[in-house]
Amino acid sequence: MGMKFYIPTSLEQDFIDWLDTDVPNINWNFELVRDWYARLQEGYQPVKLRAMLFSIEWKSKVGNSDASSNFKTSYAVPIRKGDIVIREDGSIFMLNWTVQRHPNNQSTQAVDCNALLEFTRHVDEVLDERGYLLEEAHNAMIAPAIPCVFSEYTGRPDYAASYNTPGISADHLLNVQVQYNDATKAIRLGDEFLLYGSRYRVVNWVGTEIDMNASYGIINLMARKVAGGEDG
Repeated sequence: MGMKFYIPTSLEQDFIDWLDTDVPNINWNFELVRDWYARLQEGYQPVKLRAMLFSIEWKSKVGNSDASSNFKTSYAVPIRKGDIVIREDGSIFMLNWTVQRHPNNQSTQAVDCNALLEFTRHVDEVLDERGYLLEEAHNAMIAPAIPCVFSEYTGRPDYAASYNTPGISADHLLNVQVQYNDATKAIRLGDEFLLYGSRYRVVNWVGTEIDMNASYGIINLMARKVAGGEDG
């Protein structure tokens, strides 16, 4: 006969009691945001949870890996990849690892959001059959400002000629992670965003971190700086 190991009946409650303990720089109160834009709507009711947030002893800084932390919470509030959590001190994080279900807790990783980006799309002018202007060309808002995580692509850089500058320079790519929701799922190749005074254009859209039912997850974008896109 196989051995049967004793499982303490208080296993989950012990972890909850630990979370409720005031441990400086480890246990925090958070607001869980499944859809960033729902938070801005009238009548929004915030979802609160208590969680551990503690460092990972990374030996690398590739892809902003040093900005990630372990995140553990009880089963009181279900969590999932792509959720945004706002710590009680105002710091904003994105849950960017598949949630692991342990006997007494849910576990994932949280990465510091390092940019608030809005995504726009250039819309050409509209003329009627006689050539009269019906609508001027403009930039349409696709996804209003939302916390994102960006890092520089760490592969071999491309090189391109720079306008009004002799020689060639590295034409770097950015990796951008953004929460998948009803607004951001409309982002397409060619859409643009502004970051530190430079304009970037989306050149790749990857959905490998979106749930197979397309109900939640993270959109991974690659963006390239637009020539002459400095906005001061």
